[in-house]
Amino acid sequence: MDNVQKLFGESENVEAFARGYFDYVGQVTRDIDLGEVERCVTALIDTQREGRTVFVIGNGGSASTASHFANDLAIGTRSSRRYSVVSLVDNVSILTAVGNDYSFDDVFVRQLRLLANPGDLLLAISVSGNSPNILKAVDWANENGVRTLGWTGFDGGEL
Repeated sequence: MDNVQKLFGESENVEAFARGYFDYVGQVTRDIDLGEVERCVTALIDTQREGRTVFVIGNGGSASTASHFANDLAIGTRSSRRYSVVSLVDNVSILTAVGNDYSFDDVFVRQLRLLANPGDLLLAISVSGNSPNILKAVDWANENGVRTLGWTGFDGGEL
């Protein structure tokens, strides 16, 4: 039983749940490798400085995070040089056409094949780190000179 399930299962009331949840979030936050955070920020800044594009992908809640992050990076930065950023989760017509005509596993990789160039950056967000469409996009990016970052939960999975 993982920590989150244990927390839900053992909570006697809302206060106990909230206390346990905040303790859990605090521990997870303390365990973040700040060196990895620095490498991520450096990759984003390097991509911007080089005039390259950041592509962001995710499924479900991670798709929402990808969309929000792309918005924040494109509009919310105070940099004098803009970020070129594309959320590959935001075009429902493309997602459903590729999913229907090819495979859901191809919804991101087919977009990258059209839009990405060597030196660009792909940020893949996945709680499990095991989504086939995410892994396929990251594999393609790595094989074609697109730098990659992964934001994952739990043990990171294959990503």
